[in-house]
This record gives sequence, structure tokens and C-alpha cells, in this order.
Amino acid sequence: MQWLDLLAIGLAAGVPINAWLHTGGIFEEWVEWLRVWAEFVPTDTKQLPDKHDEIRARVGQLLTCFFCLSHHVPWILILLFYLPSLCVAAPWSVMFKLPIYSLAATRITLIVEHFMRTKNE
Repeated sequence: MQWLDLLAIGLAAGVPINAWLHTGGIFEEWVEWLRVWAEFVPTDTKQLPDKHDEIRARVGQLLTCFFCLSHHVPWILILLFYLPSLCVAAPWSVMFKLPIYSLAATRITLIVEHFMRTKNE
């Protein structure tokens, strides 16, 4: 892995997480549905959570936690985009890494925009 690829993956990892967990974003209803789905609600017949409920709670926690996702998204990006780029010839390998570079560029523009907004205040 080249240093530029490593830097791009590090920058790119935050963009899907921010989009997924953004309050008022397009995925807000899905995240809220996951939070509700993962909650254990005792009923008359079932007072204690079983293994299925615990697994569901852990999956819901993983998919709605910024800190938890920040550990897993880079590996997902590597599996989806970087590893396939190693299996193709040089000019085409960049096409496989293009989503990583695009997300990294988005992250850089968000950082610059945030810096400029705080500087002007």
C-alpha cells in the first residue's frame, strides 16, 4: 500500500460515517429504525433478553455508534475498493480506488469549509 492510498483511506473513512449518522440527513430514519429495532422491550411472556436479543442489540449499537463505525469503515473500504485494485492492471487499478479518492477529497473539502467557517466567526 502506498502512502497516498493509506492517507486516502484514513480521510475517506469519516465521510460515510458522517453521512450515515448526520442529524437531519437522508439516512436519519434508517438510523432511528435501527435504534428502535435493537431495543429490547420486555413483554408479559418474555422478561429477559435471550441471545437473539443480545446479538440484535450489538448490531444496532455497532451501526448507530460513531466511535464503533470508525473502526470498521476503513476495513470495509479496503475490502470493497483497495483489494480489488490489486487484481487488475495498472491503469484500471485507479478506477477501483476512485471511490476512496473521491471520499477523501470530500473529507478535505469538509475540513477546509469547517476551518474557514470557524475562522470567519
